[in-house]
Amino acid sequence: MQAKSDLYIKVLKVLREKKMTQMELAKKMNIKQASLSKILSGKNSSRIGTIQRIADALSVSINYFIEDGSYDNNERHSDININSRIDLLEEKNKTLEEKIKRFETELELLKVKISK
Repeated sequence: MQAKSDLYIKVLKVLREKKMTQMELAKKMNIKQASLSKILSGKNSSRIGTIQRIADALSVSINYFIEDGSYDNNERHSDININSRIDLLEEKNKTLEEKIKRFETELELLKVKISK
């Protein structure tokens, strides 16, 4: 039997405290419940942007999900520290850079095929 992910346990704790279901969380995130379930179970990788969307939907700080620590029910999601914001921007930039590199690689391969 596979152990529950840290993200799953933390989300479940907040859901219980807020008396919400996974279905309600999925609706707030505008995704299917099955997709949320896969994210929480670890079947789909959870990028920082996804974790941020979960935190926003639950109105908690992303720090609770990405750092060791306790959940403060009074903590608001707008209290994300500057380091978390920088990490989020770096993740978005990294993803964009990876897309550009893939595009450039595919473009080079296409040029080779055309030149033959």
